[in-house]
Amino acid sequence: MNPRDLADLKLLAWVIAFSVSIGAVYGGATNEFTLTNLLRGGLTGALIGGTLTSIELFYSQRPGGRWLAKRPFAIFVLIKSLVFALIIVVLIYGPDLLFEGRQSVIYIPDLLRDLAFSLSVSFGIILFVEIDRLLGGGVLLRFILGRYHRPRVERRIFLFADLIGSTALAERIGDLAFHAMLDQLFFDLADPIVRHRGEIYRYVGDEVIVTWREAEGLEAGRCLACAVAIQETLGRLAPRYRDRYGVEPRMRQVLHTGPVVTGEMGDLKREIVFLGDTVNTTARIEAAAKAAGRDLVVSGPLLERLALPAGLAAEPLDAVELKGKAQPVSLYGLVGED
Repeated sequence: MNPRDLADLKLLAWVIAFSVSIGAVYGGATNEFTLTNLLRGGLTGALIGGTLTSIELFYSQRPGGRWLAKRPFAIFVLIKSLVFALIIVVLIYGPDLLFEGRQSVIYIPDLLRDLAFSLSVSFGIILFVEIDRLLGGGVLLRFILGRYHRPRVERRIFLFADLIGSTALAERIGDLAFHAMLDQLFFDLADPIVRHRGEIYRYVGDEVIVTWREAEGLEAGRCLACAVAIQETLGRLAPRYRDRYGVEPRMRQVLHTGPVVTGEMGDLKREIVFLGDTVNTTARIEAAAKAAGRDLVVSGPLLERLALPAGLAAEPLDAVELKGKAQPVSLYGLVGED
C-alpha cells in the first residue's frame, strides 16, 4: 500500500469515528436515549461520514475525479450537493432495514431535519478536507493547533522542480495554452508528490516547491523516490502532452537539506513560510543544475544520507561556489545506469 492510500485510510478512520459519535448523540437526542437509537444513530453517522469522505478522498481528489475538480466552483458545489443529498437520503433510512427488518414510513419533516443536519456535518468535514488540500496537506491542522504560531528552527528537505524550456514553450503555444498545460502538469504531478508524503509548499511560475521534515523525507529515501516518480510520471504521460500541446515536458529537479526557520507570516493572507540559507542555497543549486545541463541534482550533504535505488548512479559535478556561500557545495548529478 502506497503512503497516500495509507494516509487517506487513516483520515477516513478518524472521520468514521467522529461521525459515529455525532450520529449516536443526534440519534439519541432526536428520539429516546435507548441503546437501539444510539446504535442506529452511530451506524447512520458512520455510513454517511464514511461514504462521503471516501468519495472525496478516493475519487474527487484522484485522477478519476479530475473532470469535477476542473469545473467552475459553483457547478462543483451544485453537483456535490445533489449527489451528497441523494446519498444521505438513502443512508439515513438504510439502518431501519437492519434494526427493524423493514423500511419505516418516511415523514417529510423528519427527513428534512435529518437531511439538513447530515448535510451540515458532512459538508463541515468535506470543507475541512478541501481547505486542507488547497493549503497543502496538513497545513490547516497546523494553523488550528498553532504549531508554527511561534517560529521554530527545524531541518527540512526541499525539492525544487522547474519546467525546462518554459519561456520558449510559452512563446510557441501562447499564454493561454501554456497556462492550461501547466495546470494539467501540476495536477498530474500531485499524485507522485502525495504518494511520497511531500508537502507542496508553493507554485512559483512554472516551478513547484516540495518539502519534507528531514526525518520523513529521509525515511526509505522518500524525497529521492518522489523525484524519480515525477520523472516516471512525465515519461508515462508524454504521448498525451505531445498530442495536446506538441511537447513532452521535462522537469529540472534539485534536492537539498538543512535548517530553516518555519513560522506563520502575514495578515490579510497568512501562510506558513520557510526562511533561511537552506532555501536560498536550493535555489542556487537549481541555477547550477541548469548551467550543467542536468535534470536531477542532489547536494552532497543530502546524498551522503541517502541510499541510491537500483538503476541510479551519482556522478560528481565540479565543486560549485554558489553566490553568497563561503564554502563550495558538493553537487551530484543522478543518471540511470546502463
